[in-house]
Amino acid sequence: MPEKYPDLFTAAFAENPLPILQALRANNPVYWLDHPQLQSWIVTRYDDVCTLFKDARLQPILLNSNMGIQPPEHERKELQPIRDGMGLWFSYLPSERHRRIQQVLRRYFTRKVVNALKPRVMQIANELLDDIAEDQSQNMLDNFSYPLPVMVIAEMLGVPISERQRFTEWSARISQIFLPYDYVCHKDAQDAYLQMQAYCAEQLLFKQQEPGEDLLSVLGEAVDKKLINMEEATASCIFLLFAGHQTTARFLSDAIYRLWKDPELRSKLSDQPDKIADFVDELLRFQGGPLATWSMRQAKETIEFKGHVIKKGQTVLLDRTAANHDVEKFSCPAQFDTERGNNHEHLTFGHGAHYCTGALLAKMELEQALSLLLQRYPDYWIDEEKVNYALPMLMVKKICNLPLILKPQK
Repeated sequence: MPEKYPDLFTAAFAENPLPILQALRANNPVYWLDHPQLQSWIVTRYDDVCTLFKDARLQPILLNSNMGIQPPEHERKELQPIRDGMGLWFSYLPSERHRRIQQVLRRYFTRKVVNALKPRVMQIANELLDDIAEDQSQNMLDNFSYPLPVMVIAEMLGVPISERQRFTEWSARISQIFLPYDYVCHKDAQDAYLQMQAYCAEQLLFKQQEPGEDLLSVLGEAVDKKLINMEEATASCIFLLFAGHQTTARFLSDAIYRLWKDPELRSKLSDQPDKIADFVDELLRFQGGPLATWSMRQAKETIEFKGHVIKKGQTVLLDRTAANHDVEKFSCPAQFDTERGNNHEHLTFGHGAHYCTGALLAKMELEQALSLLLQRYPDYWIDEEKVNYALPMLMVKKICNLPLILKPQK
């Protein structure tokens, strides 16, 4: 490596992370990252990442943007509630607690349940496209990519779809917790989190009294049966709203933009909608994680791995983006190829026990939304001069403005 460490915390890396990740994978696949913001092991080969995803000696820890920054003590105390709340998100819980919550949720996130939602997802997407068609000045992110997953998950939870604007605003504000540390932004994120927490707790109590066929009722029943506690149920609601919204919205915007840049592929998928699922998997492989390129783990004990000693308490970054571009797993990984055959084996949604609970739902939403868009407006047009990006989520590049015209310019 030309430097002591690869700098993973710059705009340049976010713009094009693959050269550094490729060099790490080839020369230092298990690498001690001695960076001022984070001291950690980073693992970049596909097989190694899979192995460590399943290693019970590593426990998930919460992604945060305070790395290397120590806020004043009074600010830390004031922001403790959001740390406590997010610490109950089931993806970051110890194995036993994580397994209990997953068992409850997986009864609902089955292929049968997700498939049954397809007509409703298409109906919501149709209505959103109708609104955009009437006002061509609308931003596709604000009026399609973001509201669609919020409305779907709200309906699954069993809360009024009319609350979608509140959910969208809460989610956007909570996402500030992943920005570089700023007390005002993080305090606003906490305020939004506590508002959503109070709302979800209220809805859970209501569903315990008047259960339905929705996910909140499932969680409420699990609390009654003492399978999980109320704090875990409330935190799960918030996590599903936040993670499901942010992930699907980001990938949907990326998909719309990529297809516009590739008219040949767009035409192919318009004519062969059965190929859209392959396109979605390749997009997920190629783009990598929506919030960060890695999944963060901490060693519960000292372990040896590939000739390296990972000490108890040290952080390990399992780099999903690097693994998704491992030439030993995916031939010509830098090429976007929807017909490679094994693109569904990407690690974007994790692996093993911590594989994303909502992966089936996210993929279904993407497939249905893109199928409908290409069916109704195969020649949509994007004003590329107005497309812009931001780096709000731990230095992951993200489209933040996508002006789209649903009828081609004459």
